Amino acid sequence: MGSRCVGLALPLQLALSRCSCRPARPHAGDTAASLAALTPPSRLQMQWSDSTAYMMILTGPWVRNTSLNGYFYNMSSATNMALELPAMSSEILLETFSHLPRRDLYRLALVSLQFKHLSQRLLYRSIDFDFYLPLCPGTTVLEPPNNNLLMFRQLIDTLSQNARLRLFIRAVTIRAGYISARSRFDELNRLLELVPDLQSLTLTPPPDHLDLSTFSLPLLEKLKLTFDTGVINRGNIPMEIIARHFWMPSLRSFSIACCFIPKMHAGFSPQHHRTASITDLQFLSMDDDDVGCIPDIVSCVKSLKRFTFESAVPWDVSQQPATLAPHTFRQFLQVHASTLVHLEIAASDAAKFSHESLYGSLKGYHNLRRLAIPEPFLVIVQDSTSTLVDILPPELEDLQIQFPMLFMQGKDKNRATRVKRLEQLAAAKIQQFPRLKRVVWWSQPAECWDDRQGLRYGPESDMEHLAATFRNVGVQFEWLTRAYFEDTPFGDDADTGEEES
Repeated sequence: MGSRCVGLALPLQLALSRCSCRPARPHAGDTAASLAALTPPSRLQMQWSDSTAYMMILTGPWVRNTSLNGYFYNMSSATNMALELPAMSSEILLETFSHLPRRDLYRLALVSLQFKHLSQRLLYRSIDFDFYLPLCPGTTVLEPPNNNLLMFRQLIDTLSQNARLRLFIRAVTIRAGYISARSRFDELNRLLELVPDLQSLTLTPPPDHLDLSTFSLPLLEKLKLTFDTGVINRGNIPMEIIARHFWMPSLRSFSIACCFIPKMHAGFSPQHHRTASITDLQFLSMDDDDVGCIPDIVSCVKSLKRFTFESAVPWDVSQQPATLAPHTFRQFLQVHASTLVHLEIAASDAAKFSHESLYGSLKGYHNLRRLAIPEPFLVIVQDSTSTLVDILPPELEDLQIQFPMLFMQGKDKNRATRVKRLEQLAAAKIQQFPRLKRVVWWSQPAECWDDRQGLRYGPESDMEHLAATFRNVGVQFEWLTRAYFEDTPFGDDADTGEEES
């Protein structure tokens, strides 16, 4: 049904693009001011534009020939197109509409009452807002303009009055900035009281008083908390928030970013080991020089399928970049060796790796399908006898190897050895790694030397040679130069919360 729906979506999109607008005399009462009292669905940057105009109509009574800012929107083309569509169930139409851009969904909402309701289901599925919180209660005018906060409050008012729209919301993403002193975010509490079917929540940063157990959120599976608060010192508050939510019964994916992890925390004591239902645990953009109490946190998980850790140290502010010890990761991840499907360990910008130990063989990780890992975790870089073939898991499908260049400004002296190791991997693919589909070579400099090409490290012909070598055994080979993990193929997956089953 999916391919049929995509085929239907293309002519539908073409028909919608023919919906014309012509100058006309505005109807009395149909003004921008009256529309401003309505709340738009979100999941786009909230700016006053044509898109917002379409969007705001969705909560109003207008269906066709709507006047807005001096223009009639003539929906006759789209209406005729809708009448010509074969009789279809709402489920098929909904699947078809899901392949359309959001702007076309706004137009669809003006075609008919049925299309309006179907478009609302898609447009309200996820809410995404960026705004600044006021310095003090009652403040609404800030620099920069704070229209998005006003619109967020309007959205809450609309949801309070429309129980049907509340049931459509599955994901909420809120990035709230603070000008100086922290203020309470009571609007978030109001929203969480209205979204019983919420499945995913992303907060940057979470308010200090956050306690999701006080709301009815039985379907919440994904939680991402980014504690990026600038100069504001939150002390031990982030760890208290993490511990408060770690044992939510429905939670399966927990992503924690920009957070200091102390050496110990009472909430993750041995009495809680192997009790949490989380299967996907991610620590992103961590700027510590060791893992803190992450071993204790990991030990509290019953069965871990995905683990991600990224250390990120800015080159321009760090005198002693973080050093990650491979054997430390092996020690606390070993308990989940039989269940891990997706493992990512990375360092961004000026973060470093210890050369005093190796992670060791991954042959015992029988379910591991996706692996992103620094080369120094696997082999002694300068030792030409060290191979990847002897240590990679047998069921591996996707591999991303990080080659840390840091402040290197000239050619990579170990280039030939690194190329040879990947040639050996390609040669062993059929016999030892039959499921291998993709290999990514990630040259990772500090940000100050990130030219996004990496030509200073060696000739591009090396990469073209490896691409042809892997292609001959049915494996896709990619190469890139980036300072940050989030800009790599595996980093994209971490950002979207994609989990392998």
